[in-house]
Amino acid sequence: MVALCASFCESILLSMLLLRSALAAEHLSAAATATAQCQTSCGGVEIPYPFGILSDSCPTEPVFEVFCNDTGNGVYKPFIGNIDLLSVDVQLAQARVMNRISSSCYNTSSQRMNFERWRMNLTGSPYRFSDSANKFTVIGCRTLAYIADQDYVGKYMSGCVSVCRRGELTGVTDGICSGKGCCQTAIPKGLDFYKMWFEESMNTSGIYNKTPCSYVVLMEASNFTFSTTYLTSPLKFNDTYGGKAPVVLDWSIPTAENCVEAKINFTSYACKSDNSVCLNSTNGSPGYICNCSEGYQGNPYLHGPNGCQGVVASVLAGFFGFLGWEVIRHKQRNKKQALLRQTDEFFQQHGGLLLLEMMKADGNVGFTLYKKGEIENATNNFNKTHIIGEGGQGTVYRAVIEGVAIAIKKCKEIDESRKMEFVQELVILCRVNHPNIVKLLGCCLHFEAPMLVYEFVKNKTLQELLDLKRSRRFHVTLGTRLRIAAESAMALSHLHSLPHPILHGDVKPANILLAEGMVAKVSDFGCSTIDEKTQAVLKGTPGYIDPEYLLEYQLTAKNDVYSFGVILVELLTGKRPLSKESKTLTSLFQEAMADGTLIDILDSDIVEEACMRVIHRAAALASQCLVVPGMTRPSMAGVAAELQQLALADEVQRCPQPQLVLEDLNIMEMGSTVSMWYDESKTRGAYSLENKAVLSIEFAR
Repeated sequence: MVALCASFCESILLSMLLLRSALAAEHLSAAATATAQCQTSCGGVEIPYPFGILSDSCPTEPVFEVFCNDTGNGVYKPFIGNIDLLSVDVQLAQARVMNRISSSCYNTSSQRMNFERWRMNLTGSPYRFSDSANKFTVIGCRTLAYIADQDYVGKYMSGCVSVCRRGELTGVTDGICSGKGCCQTAIPKGLDFYKMWFEESMNTSGIYNKTPCSYVVLMEASNFTFSTTYLTSPLKFNDTYGGKAPVVLDWSIPTAENCVEAKINFTSYACKSDNSVCLNSTNGSPGYICNCSEGYQGNPYLHGPNGCQGVVASVLAGFFGFLGWEVIRHKQRNKKQALLRQTDEFFQQHGGLLLLEMMKADGNVGFTLYKKGEIENATNNFNKTHIIGEGGQGTVYRAVIEGVAIAIKKCKEIDESRKMEFVQELVILCRVNHPNIVKLLGCCLHFEAPMLVYEFVKNKTLQELLDLKRSRRFHVTLGTRLRIAAESAMALSHLHSLPHPILHGDVKPANILLAEGMVAKVSDFGCSTIDEKTQAVLKGTPGYIDPEYLLEYQLTAKNDVYSFGVILVELLTGKRPLSKESKTLTSLFQEAMADGTLIDILDSDIVEEACMRVIHRAAALASQCLVVPGMTRPSMAGVAAELQQLALADEVQRCPQPQLVLEDLNIMEMGSTVSMWYDESKTRGAYSLENKAVLSIEFAR
């Protein structure tokens, strides 16, 4: 690996190369008529225009310059700057390159963790990391890793946690990346800077004899198949990919903001083929790409025979197509019948018949069994435009059925051993009726994974309110915060107090909806569990997960209390549970409570001398919710009662809440910045497994 200084120097060189590429875009007209002597491949990799290898025999300058370098012993490979180039796809406007794999391994000699961490910077270039082709991939048995864009100007941070219960590999399966030994999560559109780091308190120091290393990389999802040997054999994952893994970059022509502007200057307009069309870039960067018109194929960036040519349908193909029509129709009929049979099988597998019998015996007329076609039509076959939320337990779609707005939740697959039990839980869940809980209206069991249908809550979430407050767009009073907290606590208390208690398992601000009048409604409990059970798969959101739950996978009511305590701290401080600092919010809060410096971390918007008595009581309550061991924490009923009193305190009521309107606000706006380079840093440290910090990033499975 190169040293940090060397990487930085390479980044400067690459910035200059990107500048040359941008200038080369001004010479598209001449370049599109490149002569035959220009080199079009390197090391067996085709280099189609607008990519090209600049040489004395090929004077035309490409838009995207590629270097064909001798890597030793006469072996040549293509590079973009200092990054290995694997392939270029003109039709998809994508380039596959190699990305360094970061690692964290226990060193038995020093008894410390050795870290190798890499980042890649695409700012200022026409490249973006493809959100559709790549996933942030984490491998390890006690591993929590983060991904983020640039410091200070960045707005994106996420991560993934991968654990094996008690460090054992029981249940870890080849080919399955579910959070046991392997974790993957998606990235947002427009990401042009990627860096990662490990949560240092979750490391392999206690299980190095079983799984000594953890690995992290942003990589092409379709190119990855998990193997349990990546956990047990040191450097196996690195050896498999040669220390690197493929990652897909989207690219666009940078000469104009969009197609309208590009066509104004025909000289620099890149779509040179007579049968080409211009498409605005969708990768989050300004620019455009070219494609062949429908019925044509080839390179839309070139004139003549190498450009877009018509696809001639042969008479023989048409003849066989005619003869095969009935065969196709026959297969379609068989396929349709197979789908119907499969639909019925899913209904039975999920316990649909038992549900019908239980509903009949129960006389329940307030719960609806929806048909498969109704769900598909209402979501436009689960079109992405209908998605209003994604989390560890499933994806939520907004839809309308019979004129009523609803929210359809597509659950993660139900554990095989729980399918019959799941039906019994549905019957219990449909009886839940509380003003601060989102109502479960019905379900559809005709899919591979169950679909749960809820009432639609028009406004947004507590998470979005907190994000707006952090951006100083809203002032949220102490009274409003305590009221929302009290209503949420009452909802959880109600779930815990049922004859068959419901344990939420994923309490976080994103699962607290804010209806009209900013009334809190707890959601996302439909795929939760009834009573205390050992979980087959870890669920929840790091940052809000109880550390005790990470060790045993035993979900209890006290786990919900811990998660709620984190939310209460977040409301009091205005800070995120996860920051780029080394300490979590819960650690900072507990230290401040211990040394009497609470006021230093409180949100300045609520710090008033008249309200400090209430704030200290709320902080003390939050501290009790976070205490370890969990059995000493208060019940949710006790938490709710205390918060109700605090929300109604005279000093709190003196400050009315200014009107808050969250409807139609766009909370998350991904900004684009302007060298593409690797950076390496190595640090070491010794850590205790008992010092587990759980941070607030979406736990993807």
